[in-house]
Amino acid sequence: MNRYRTVLLILSAFVLPLAADELLTLDDALQSAVAANPTYLAAVKSAEASDNKRLLVRAGFMPVISSELSYKRTTLNSAPVPGASSFQDMLGMFNPSALNPAATMPKDRSESDSFNNYSLSLLVTQNIWDFKTYYNYQGAGHTRSAVELDADAAVNNLYLTVVQAYFAVLAADATLVSARGSVAQMEKRLETATAQVENGLRTPVDKLRAEADLASARLNLIKAMNLRENAVKSLATAIGRDPAQGVRVDPDARAGVLEVSDPAQAASDALARRPDARALKEKIAAARSTAQAARGDYYPQFKANAGVSYGGYEFDNLKYNWYIGAAVSWNIFAGLATQTQAKDADTAIAVLELNLRALELSVRQEIESALIAVREAREKEEPTRTMYNAAKAALELADQRFEQGLGTITDVSDAQALYEQASAALIQTRYDLETATARLKKALGLGGTAFYQHKGE
Repeated sequence: MNRYRTVLLILSAFVLPLAADELLTLDDALQSAVAANPTYLAAVKSAEASDNKRLLVRAGFMPVISSELSYKRTTLNSAPVPGASSFQDMLGMFNPSALNPAATMPKDRSESDSFNNYSLSLLVTQNIWDFKTYYNYQGAGHTRSAVELDADAAVNNLYLTVVQAYFAVLAADATLVSARGSVAQMEKRLETATAQVENGLRTPVDKLRAEADLASARLNLIKAMNLRENAVKSLATAIGRDPAQGVRVDPDARAGVLEVSDPAQAASDALARRPDARALKEKIAAARSTAQAARGDYYPQFKANAGVSYGGYEFDNLKYNWYIGAAVSWNIFAGLATQTQAKDADTAIAVLELNLRALELSVRQEIESALIAVREAREKEEPTRTMYNAAKAALELADQRFEQGLGTITDVSDAQALYEQASAALIQTRYDLETATARLKKALGLGGTAFYQHKGE
């Protein structure tokens, strides 16, 4: 890689240095992204929300305790009980208030008379066992794990996004340096052509061709400046910074080196490692729990309950009562809703399993494509460097012949075009190698690991 630095230094000798903005290393960019990128932060918040939902489902197995303190003013009118048994008649004979509290009231009271009523109660209900709640809780646990893995997948994707944006700025910087160098060369060449025309060594056509070449170089410089500006804004967006903020990237930045000796084994390891594949497996497990929860309506629910109350009609004569018991409820028929929900859950499982299969195929293809890209970028290094050195030497020779009045403006223009093409290819080769390495890391599920390594974790 040092040869690329040498080339860039040679190119920079033709131009003024870039604007002195803040130096942003690749480590800084990654740290900024994990701290401020809204897409990643949203994934983290989603993981927190899923944990709250799991706790909400777990509340179904926690006791429900409620209390009530009440006062009301009420009448005590009641209708006689039809068909009362002899026992009830006897009970009413000895204790009239047993059947009707109003029986103890004065005989001369009217139906509009009202009385105080005081009540204090404490009730406890405990869900002993509920199949539906149990499986929903299991499903919520798998969902939480899936959302956490989705956040890890966001980190894996974010790593590639940041690296690509970072090296796009580096490539734009090098392109800008080359464009400025071309403008400087064209200006010098126009001066030479103008002097030679004035001395009668060349025709005015040569001067006009030099002016056209200079105008073309200036147009390319404008494009290069806009290219860098857009690249900087893209990088700032990726790392969660203000796009208007200017930065300088580190020309020594590297995405690292990654060697893969066995692509098949690498693909197998990637499927076991990649957070998006693991998240889909957790979602499948959650969907299966959802299907079991839907079928949980076929089974009974068991609950225990207890309560104590303290109340009466006279504040100085309140009485207490308590109870304790258990209940079993069974949904016998719900209009085929349970069956429909179970079928819907089974369909969701089938869809997720197909999605997992599609992802497995996509991961294998992504790894193969990244390996080809890395190999191609490495294989292009030597011929690209050779082409650049040859084009540079040819341009220097053409310039010398032009200044001596031996070469034509067409020879110089052709050599300049070849040099610019070789320079652009050399810049792109370095960019391709770094981004291809980052793509391979992301495909193998190592983007997140590399991300956190850059964070120092």
